[in-house]
Amino acid sequence: MAKGNSHIATNLARLRADAEWLREHPGIYPMERWLRLPLALSKAGQFDEAINEFHRLLDEVEERVKNEAPRQSPAIRQKFAHLNYFQIYDQMSSACKRQKLVNQAQQYAALAEQHYQVFMDMSVESGHYKSRH
Repeated sequence: MAKGNSHIATNLARLRADAEWLREHPGIYPMERWLRLPLALSKAGQFDEAINEFHRLLDEVEERVKNEAPRQSPAIRQKFAHLNYFQIYDQMSSACKRQKLVNQAQQYAALAEQHYQVFMDMSVESGHYKSRH
């Protein structure tokens, strides 16, 4: 194994261990930390595994937000769930662009934009959507 490949494998193993540690120890972690593993996998040419990890993050959003903000109202947690979805879909779009998967990149970008708009439109105080009038 070439020295560069060994370094990449070691880094990916460390990121996998970190991701599992985060899952085993719920707390408040920035989304950037959660995204490290799928982004590294994508950059290392392990695109399918990266997409699987992105989907795993998507599946965990609601539970993760509930763990991070247990004392917040459901409306506020929902607002921040949309922010999480936006951040994940945005990075999925970028990963697809790197692979020249234009249609998938556009689909994920559209999902990111939808969640961002919902996040921006929701009032923190009430959890309801703001009027656009």
